[in-house]
Amino acid sequence: MPQRSQNGNFKLKFLVTSRPYGDIERRFANMTRQFPSIRLAGEDEWRGVSQEIDMVMNARVDEIIRERNLSRDIGDAEKRRLSMAENRTYVWLNLTLDFLRGFHGNTQAKILREIDRLPETVDQAYEKILQRCNSRYHGDGRRLLEIIVATHRPLDLSEIDLVLEIHEACRCFEDLDLEGPEKRKQWIRDVCGLFVSVIDSRLYLIQQTARELLLQEGPEPAAPGTWRRSIDLRHAHLLLAKLCITYLSFENFKMHDHDYDPDIPENAFSRYSAAHWTSHVRQGHSLGHGWVQKVIILCDKRGHSKYWTRYPTFDLGQMIPVVLSKKWSCLHWATFLDLTEVVHSLIDERNMKIDEDVIRAAVTNSGGGAEVLKLLLDRADIKITKRIIEIVASNMDYGEQMMQILFDQRGSEMRITEDIIYWAASNQPKGEAITKLLLDYRGADIKITTKVVYGAAFNFRNGGKVMKLLLNRGAEIQVADQVVEAAASFWPDRDEVMELLRRRRAADLRAGLSHLL
Repeated sequence: MPQRSQNGNFKLKFLVTSRPYGDIERRFANMTRQFPSIRLAGEDEWRGVSQEIDMVMNARVDEIIRERNLSRDIGDAEKRRLSMAENRTYVWLNLTLDFLRGFHGNTQAKILREIDRLPETVDQAYEKILQRCNSRYHGDGRRLLEIIVATHRPLDLSEIDLVLEIHEACRCFEDLDLEGPEKRKQWIRDVCGLFVSVIDSRLYLIQQTARELLLQEGPEPAAPGTWRRSIDLRHAHLLLAKLCITYLSFENFKMHDHDYDPDIPENAFSRYSAAHWTSHVRQGHSLGHGWVQKVIILCDKRGHSKYWTRYPTFDLGQMIPVVLSKKWSCLHWATFLDLTEVVHSLIDERNMKIDEDVIRAAVTNSGGGAEVLKLLLDRADIKITKRIIEIVASNMDYGEQMMQILFDQRGSEMRITEDIIYWAASNQPKGEAITKLLLDYRGADIKITTKVVYGAAFNFRNGGKVMKLLLNRGAEIQVADQVVEAAASFWPDRDEVMELLRRRRAADLRAGLSHLL
């Protein structure tokens, strides 16, 4: 919890727990360089952890001995044999003891023989658990695991009960043969054992290592009869995309007017599918022609789009009121949602017209947009207006990438104005990259005004770097008082920026602000 300091300000602290993998650490590199941080490394504490595991192991073995009324000698023999295993972890211990609990032999010899057959590593334990999925549950078990590894948030029992009953022929809620949360929970335990945990009614894999075991790392297929590297994540996303599309296409959800229909069934999967179906489409394998046609129907302004656009989504965010007020066509929707395969179909098969509004939809989207934008610019001779470039400059997700595409394909017709530079400089996450791109391509023609510098001054995320770019390029900039105040108040690289401002303003600084420098 944030605590209030003596001067009345809040001190907010974050604790981030993670495996020490390079790709994870790189995501936090800028933050750890700019702000104080303490690393509590646990990878060197293996001896202490191993001792703790032994203590837990001994206590849990004692519990099993008491539960089954076995002799102390058998318990001591179990402990000795288990302690001989190398690379013991809590996950391995839990899985191993679960196997022992399910073993029905009662003599020391039988129990020790069973221990000798137990998995020696976590991966072996995972494979042993999932053997039951190789029986009559194989298809359903694989489907469940693919759904769990690809979902953007854990699904609850009611959602997974619904999702597992969706098939391509479903047309409405009445087609679903639901089992109910409690029966579905028991089914999951029967199919996947401890590999899948149910916590607060939500489904999780037992640990991150379980996900790592399942997912393919390259093109090589899994070995026959094993689960290691057996799930293609793109295929899993495609599965979820089709499930979401089928669900959102139910006849129950087709709305013929703008009014909210209270009779339409609501559940958490409605919110999930509305928020994430486009993301699963983008991350999955190709949909294929038949599913593309279903997406086109889903984007039809006369029916289904009125239902799922009522929910906040990753793709729409704060754009919902603007987008809905425009009554977009299928092409606008597919472009805005970065559905390249669908855009191809609408242009090639339905000859839909590409106009400036379609280009605006492309440069507004937060799903990527590069391939869609290239496609639209290749297919139509649309003028790149000032407003289009401003939208790209302010795009906080893919503005740099889109600006590069505009320069590559239509650079000769682009005029960079003061407003465009202002929007680039004030772009919180992408300001430095987009501003540098504009200066590199049009530096000789760009006038860096006080308004532009002022935009950078209130870019609290990377405005310092933008300011340095602008001050080093602009010879005639007048540095306003508000710029100095902003620079003195916010940036982690305050001293370097203030030194640049000092040189620029020199003797022109007001006496009232000189103490800041």
